[in-house]
Amino acid sequence: MKKIMMIAGVVLLTSSAWAGQKSYEGSGFEGWIDNGGPENPNLSEIFVSDHGEILSMDIVSLIDFNHTWAGDLIIRLTHKDTGTSVTLLDRPGIPESNFGANADFAGNYDWQDGGFVWDDMTFDGGVVPTNVIFGPVTGALSDFAGEDKFGTWSLTISDGAFLDVGSLGGWGFTVTNVPAPGALALLGLAGLVARRKRTRA
Repeated sequence: MKKIMMIAGVVLLTSSAWAGQKSYEGSGFEGWIDNGGPENPNLSEIFVSDHGEILSMDIVSLIDFNHTWAGDLIIRLTHKDTGTSVTLLDRPGIPESNFGANADFAGNYDWQDGGFVWDDMTFDGGVVPTNVIFGPVTGALSDFAGEDKFGTWSLTISDGAFLDVGSLGGWGFTVTNVPAPGALALLGLAGLVARRKRTRA
Protein backbone atom coordinates (compact mmCIF):
# COMPACT_ATOMS: atom_id res chain seq x y z
CA MET A 1 0.00 0.00 0.00
CA LYS A 2 2.83 2.35 0.89
CA LYS A 3 4.53 1.70 -2.45
CA ILE A 4 1.30 2.33 -4.32
CA MET A 5 0.89 5.66 -2.54
CA MET A 6 4.50 6.58 -3.36
CA ILE A 7 3.96 5.84 -7.05
CA ALA A 8 0.75 7.87 -7.05
CA GLY A 9 2.55 10.77 -5.39
CA VAL A 10 5.38 10.75 -7.91
CA VAL A 11 2.95 10.58 -10.84
CA LEU A 12 0.91 13.46 -9.38
CA LEU A 13 4.01 15.61 -8.98
CA THR A 14 5.10 14.72 -12.48
CA SER A 15 1.75 15.59 -14.06
CA SER A 16 1.68 18.91 -12.19
CA ALA A 17 5.19 19.83 -13.33
CA TRP A 18 4.51 18.60 -16.86
CA ALA A 19 1.25 20.55 -17.23
CA GLY A 20 2.69 23.38 -19.31
CA GLN A 21 -0.49 24.59 -21.05
CA LYS A 22 -1.70 28.03 -20.05
CA SER A 23 -4.30 30.48 -21.35
CA TYR A 24 -4.25 34.27 -21.42
CA GLU A 25 -7.20 36.61 -21.93
CA GLY A 26 -7.59 40.19 -23.08
CA SER A 27 -10.36 42.75 -23.43
CA GLY A 28 -12.16 43.71 -26.61
CA PHE A 29 -13.36 46.96 -28.13
CA GLU A 30 -16.59 48.38 -29.49
CA GLY A 31 -17.95 50.38 -32.36
CA TRP A 32 -15.52 50.86 -35.19
CA ILE A 33 -16.42 52.30 -38.60
CA ASP A 34 -13.90 52.55 -41.46
CA ASN A 35 -10.75 53.26 -39.52
CA GLY A 36 -8.30 53.82 -42.33
CA GLY A 37 -7.32 50.22 -43.02
CA PRO A 38 -4.16 48.44 -41.83
CA GLU A 39 -2.42 51.74 -41.01
CA ASN A 40 -4.87 52.50 -38.21
CA PRO A 41 -6.25 49.24 -36.79
CA ASN A 42 -8.25 48.56 -33.66
CA LEU A 43 -5.85 47.24 -31.05
CA SER A 44 -6.13 45.11 -27.91
CA GLU A 45 -3.09 43.88 -25.99
CA ILE A 46 -2.30 41.16 -23.50
CA PHE A 47 0.81 41.44 -21.33
CA VAL A 48 2.22 38.05 -20.31
CA SER A 49 4.26 38.53 -17.15
CA ASP A 50 5.62 35.00 -16.80
CA HIS A 51 8.49 33.50 -18.76
CA GLY A 52 8.58 30.18 -20.58
CA GLU A 53 9.62 28.85 -23.96
CA ILE A 54 6.64 28.19 -26.22
CA LEU A 55 6.38 24.59 -27.39
CA SER A 56 3.18 25.31 -29.34
CA MET A 57 0.60 28.04 -29.80
CA ASP A 58 -2.49 25.89 -29.47
CA ILE A 59 -5.41 28.19 -30.18
CA VAL A 60 -6.39 31.83 -30.63
CA SER A 61 -9.98 32.77 -29.78
CA LEU A 62 -12.16 35.79 -30.48
CA ILE A 63 -15.02 36.05 -27.99
CA ASP A 64 -18.37 37.62 -28.81
CA PHE A 65 -17.04 38.89 -32.13
CA ASN A 66 -19.56 40.69 -34.31
CA HIS A 67 -19.00 42.44 -37.60
CA THR A 68 -20.95 42.77 -40.82
CA TRP A 69 -19.17 42.13 -44.12
CA ALA A 70 -16.18 39.95 -43.24
CA GLY A 71 -14.50 40.89 -46.52
CA ASP A 72 -13.59 44.25 -44.96
CA LEU A 73 -11.41 42.76 -42.23
CA ILE A 74 -7.76 42.03 -41.61
CA ILE A 75 -6.98 40.30 -38.29
CA ARG A 76 -3.42 39.85 -37.01
CA LEU A 77 -1.76 38.44 -33.89
CA THR A 78 1.68 39.86 -33.08
CA HIS A 79 4.21 39.14 -30.36
CA LYS A 80 5.56 42.66 -30.08
CA ASP A 81 8.70 41.67 -28.15
CA THR A 82 9.91 39.43 -30.98
CA GLY A 83 8.17 40.99 -33.98
CA THR A 84 6.60 37.68 -35.03
CA SER A 85 3.21 38.27 -36.63
CA VAL A 86 0.57 35.92 -38.04
CA THR A 87 -2.39 37.01 -40.17
CA LEU A 88 -5.54 35.19 -39.11
CA LEU A 89 -7.82 36.78 -41.72
CA ASP A 90 -7.11 38.97 -44.74
CA ARG A 91 -10.22 40.32 -46.49
CA PRO A 92 -11.65 36.99 -47.68
CA GLY A 93 -13.11 37.08 -51.18
CA ILE A 94 -10.67 39.66 -52.52
CA PRO A 95 -9.68 39.81 -55.39
CA GLU A 96 -12.48 37.47 -56.49
CA SER A 97 -14.91 40.25 -55.62
CA ASN A 98 -14.28 43.97 -55.39
CA PHE A 99 -15.79 44.09 -51.90
CA GLY A 100 -14.92 40.65 -50.54
CA ALA A 101 -17.15 38.14 -48.81
CA ASN A 102 -20.51 39.48 -47.67
CA ALA A 103 -20.69 37.38 -44.50
CA ASP A 104 -21.27 38.38 -40.90
CA PHE A 105 -19.30 37.36 -37.82
CA ALA A 106 -21.62 36.75 -34.88
CA GLY A 107 -20.26 34.66 -32.00
CA ASN A 108 -17.07 33.03 -30.77
CA TYR A 109 -14.39 32.02 -33.30
CA ASP A 110 -11.20 29.96 -33.02
CA TRP A 111 -7.99 29.71 -35.04
CA GLN A 112 -5.58 26.76 -35.05
CA ASP A 113 -2.89 25.55 -37.40
CA GLY A 114 -4.45 23.12 -39.87
CA GLY A 115 -7.83 24.85 -39.74
CA PHE A 116 -9.85 26.15 -42.67
CA VAL A 117 -8.00 28.97 -44.44
CA TRP A 118 -10.72 31.44 -45.39
CA ASP A 119 -9.55 33.45 -48.36
CA ASP A 120 -12.46 33.11 -50.80
CA MET A 121 -16.22 33.65 -51.07
CA THR A 122 -17.18 30.78 -48.76
CA PHE A 123 -19.99 31.80 -46.34
CA ASP A 124 -20.86 34.74 -48.64
CA GLY A 125 -24.30 36.13 -47.85
CA GLY A 126 -24.67 34.38 -44.50
CA VAL A 127 -23.47 34.23 -40.91
CA VAL A 128 -20.00 32.77 -40.47
CA PRO A 129 -20.54 29.45 -38.62
CA THR A 130 -19.00 29.28 -35.16
CA ASN A 131 -18.26 25.56 -35.39
CA VAL A 132 -15.57 26.05 -38.04
CA ILE A 133 -11.96 26.03 -36.81
CA PHE A 134 -10.07 28.54 -38.93
CA GLY A 135 -6.39 28.47 -39.89
CA PRO A 136 -4.08 31.44 -40.42
CA VAL A 137 -3.97 32.98 -43.89
CA THR A 138 -0.36 34.16 -43.70
CA GLY A 139 2.18 32.47 -41.46
CA ALA A 140 1.36 29.81 -38.88
CA LEU A 141 0.80 29.76 -35.13
CA SER A 142 3.81 27.43 -35.00
CA ASP A 143 5.91 30.49 -35.94
CA PHE A 144 5.73 31.45 -32.25
CA ALA A 145 7.31 28.15 -31.14
CA GLY A 146 10.69 28.59 -29.50
CA GLU A 147 9.98 32.14 -28.35
CA ASP A 148 9.72 33.26 -24.74
CA LYS A 149 6.02 33.96 -24.19
CA PHE A 150 6.87 36.90 -21.93
CA GLY A 151 5.88 40.33 -23.18
CA THR A 152 3.13 42.11 -25.06
CA TRP A 153 0.83 40.29 -27.48
CA SER A 154 -1.38 42.41 -29.71
CA LEU A 155 -4.51 41.62 -31.65
CA THR A 156 -5.29 44.09 -34.42
CA ILE A 157 -8.46 44.23 -36.49
CA SER A 158 -8.51 46.56 -39.48
CA ASP A 159 -11.76 47.56 -41.16
CA GLY A 160 -11.04 48.60 -44.72
CA ALA A 161 -14.40 50.01 -45.79
CA PHE A 162 -17.11 52.47 -44.76
CA LEU A 163 -20.50 51.78 -43.15
CA ASP A 164 -20.11 48.27 -41.65
CA VAL A 165 -19.51 48.18 -37.92
CA GLY A 166 -18.52 45.64 -35.33
CA SER A 167 -17.45 44.84 -31.79
CA LEU A 168 -15.27 42.37 -29.90
CA GLY A 169 -16.11 41.21 -26.40
CA GLY A 170 -12.67 39.77 -25.69
CA TRP A 171 -9.96 37.49 -26.98
CA GLY A 172 -7.27 35.12 -25.80
CA PHE A 173 -4.80 32.42 -26.66
CA THR A 174 -3.46 29.19 -25.20
CA VAL A 175 0.16 28.07 -25.34
CA THR A 176 1.97 24.92 -24.27
CA ASN A 177 5.33 25.57 -22.67
CA VAL A 178 8.47 23.52 -23.15
CA PRO A 179 8.68 21.42 -19.94
CA ALA A 180 11.23 22.59 -17.41
CA PRO A 181 14.17 20.22 -16.71
CA GLY A 182 12.66 19.38 -13.33
CA ALA A 183 9.48 18.13 -15.00
CA LEU A 184 11.47 15.83 -17.27
CA ALA A 185 13.40 14.47 -14.28
CA LEU A 186 10.17 13.74 -12.41
CA LEU A 187 8.73 12.04 -15.48
CA GLY A 188 11.76 9.77 -15.66
CA LEU A 189 11.53 9.00 -11.93
CA ALA A 190 7.88 8.09 -12.22
CA GLY A 191 8.68 5.72 -15.06
CA LEU A 192 11.52 4.12 -13.08
CA VAL A 193 9.33 3.56 -10.02
CA ALA A 194 6.59 2.05 -12.17
CA ARG A 195 9.06 -0.30 -13.88
CA ARG A 196 10.48 -1.48 -10.56
CA LYS A 197 6.95 -2.10 -9.29
CA ARG A 198 6.12 -4.24 -12.34
CA THR A 199 9.40 -6.15 -12.01
CA ARG A 200 8.68 -7.14 -8.42
CA ALA A 201 5.05 -8.00 -9.03
